[in-house]
Amino acid sequence: MQPSTENRIENIKHEASSPQNQFTREEIEKHNKENDCWIVVNGKVNDATSVLDWHPGGKAPIMAHAGRAHAETTEEFESIHDDYAEQKLSECVLGVVTEKTMGYIRKQAENAAKESSVLKKEPGDCSRSPSVECEVKGPTGEIKYTGQGGFMIDGKEYHFRNISLILGESGITPGYQLIARILCSKDEGEEEDKTKIKVVDANKTKDDILLREDLDLLAKEYPDQFQITHVLSQPGDVWAGEKGHVTKEILQEHAFGPEDMNVALLCGPPTTIQKAVLPALKDIGYKEGENLFGF
Repeated sequence: MQPSTENRIENIKHEASSPQNQFTREEIEKHNKENDCWIVVNGKVNDATSVLDWHPGGKAPIMAHAGRAHAETTEEFESIHDDYAEQKLSECVLGVVTEKTMGYIRKQAENAAKESSVLKKEPGDCSRSPSVECEVKGPTGEIKYTGQGGFMIDGKEYHFRNISLILGESGITPGYQLIARILCSKDEGEEEDKTKIKVVDANKTKDDILLREDLDLLAKEYPDQFQITHVLSQPGDVWAGEKGHVTKEILQEHAFGPEDMNVALLCGPPTTIQKAVLPALKDIGYKEGENLFGF
């Protein structure tokens, strides 16, 4: 989970007093033992060796990411940890990854998303796999898309015409699978899937946007079926898109409303989803378990 405002301030103070050393992927990979365990979360290199002995989940979940520079560490950490864990992790910060290493992490995450979707690695190339169904799995659950607006969620069948995907950071990865499955339905003779999709994708900076080239290209190729809006909390001076956090106003402008045959699917950092996006969607009129689901 993402930290509260109070803990974020404390973390910033702690990091400001810590040396901002930069580490390459090759250096990080050397520290993969129980007596020398480094993990990378949100681009920060942490010495988690001392955490192994008291970690409530045991050593194994941490050691699975020891010495590895990949996005899965951040995804797993944010999906299950609270403010206390975030604060304790900030005490372990050694520095940050180099720009080259951060680029490697982003590219790896993008490739993983593409390999698990029905799209090839070339942007906009809609060559399908033989699979008819698409299992969309995120940190909190699994949703099976059966085609033509059909879903199987917790053993129950649903059907929708319009889908709003509200995604945060690495939540774009499972979202991409669903987008690709719908837009690429015509290939190999399958009936065209006319389900419409609107995506609100939240990130910190423009460099944090995964699959941006692919998604923006798909939006240009399918303008009547697919739209995506990027929202940045740390946009910088040259960003012309939406700024700040995902709000009720942004959702009302860039997502489908809660009318009949519309659904909102959420995937992202739990605190962001639970404390901001979910209440906003409920205020708009969406109902959990009916036309509002997390995955």
